[in-house]
Amino acid sequence: MFLADKYRPNGLADIVGQPGPVRFMRNLAANPQRCCLLFESPVGGCGKTASAHALAAELGCHDEFTGRWQFPCSEFTVDAARELFGRTLRLRWDNPSGFSVLILEEMDWLSPQTARFLKVALDPAGSMPQRLIVCATSNGAGGLDAALLQRFRLFSFSSGPTFAAACHERLAAIWAAECGDVDMPAGWQRWGFRGSDFSMRLALAALEDSLLGKAVAA
Repeated sequence: MFLADKYRPNGLADIVGQPGPVRFMRNLAANPQRCCLLFESPVGGCGKTASAHALAAELGCHDEFTGRWQFPCSEFTVDAARELFGRTLRLRWDNPSGFSVLILEEMDWLSPQTARFLKVALDPAGSMPQRLIVCATSNGAGGLDAALLQRFRLFSFSSGPTFAAACHERLAAIWAAECGDVDMPAGWQRWGFRGSDFSMRLALAALEDSLLGKAVAA
């Protein structure tokens, strides 16, 4: 099993280095209400999608049977959106909150037709389902349709030193879980960096490569 899957966050307590978004999501999980959230960062691996899944888990939405739906926006057609909003998301789900969570990945890739449909479907004064939370991710909200963007509350995810420091603690814990008391390799603090930006996804891949190297050497 890949480390990114093995150590995937199971809830909001496992999301590190993003205190502002996590604080909001904790409050939302405790008192759920319909809303649209947009998690933005140009850097992959800073927890945008993981946070969406963690929030869904806090609400008891773990799969399609319990009310969690996920679409890459490059494949989210108008027909799929019509089916989803016209029938599926109006059902009541078998989870404690009664809410459903729709995760839209990389909203920058929405087609113009689907963006126009969502602008209407996500209107809280109109047809948006009462017990729905939408979590979308984006590499940059500047290119999104302005009217659609107004439906969302925007959260910028950090990829800088504070995020890296929090992830380093998590990486050290993962290494200890996998290797016991063996010291981490020299230079491990550089794992995950591209320039001044840090990606936990890249850091986990580097940690995994180091573990494979140890296994081959053994």
